Amino acid sequence: ALIGRLSDEDNTVREKSAWALGELRDPLATGELLNRLNDQEESDEVKTAVVEALSKIKDQSVTGDLVSQLKLDVDQGYKNEVVSALGEIADPLSEPELSSYLDNLKQDAPGDQSLLFSWQGDVQIAEEALMKIRGRI
Repeated sequence: ALIGRLSDEDNTVREKSAWALGELRDPLATGELLNRLNDQEESDEVKTAVVEALSKIKDQSVTGDLVSQLKLDVDQGYKNEVVSALGEIADPLSEPELSSYLDNLKQDAPGDQSLLFSWQGDVQIAEEALMKIRGRI
């Protein structure tokens, strides 16, 4: 019943359902969570809840879908959620893509000092995710 709520018309219902499925760590929800993740019309809030749920379920079969999210033109905060999820899932197959993402992030250091602190946080999140994947933390 809860999985079915991921298709509800109400964004809030879908968001809360994704969150709850993550808390339950229900691997049966993975397919429908991926449907929400890959739905271009889905709200940012629901997608973020889906990413968090997938990070708790830790099914390595979602690695490719999560990596593809990093290639989209989306908010950096959302990308940080995806990177953190990849770290939690710790699938070695994500290491090359995440390493490349980190390299690109480092090359895009902001010239504006007011943005530097946020950028450093983004880099740290990616470095921590890579360390988890490599089994160092």
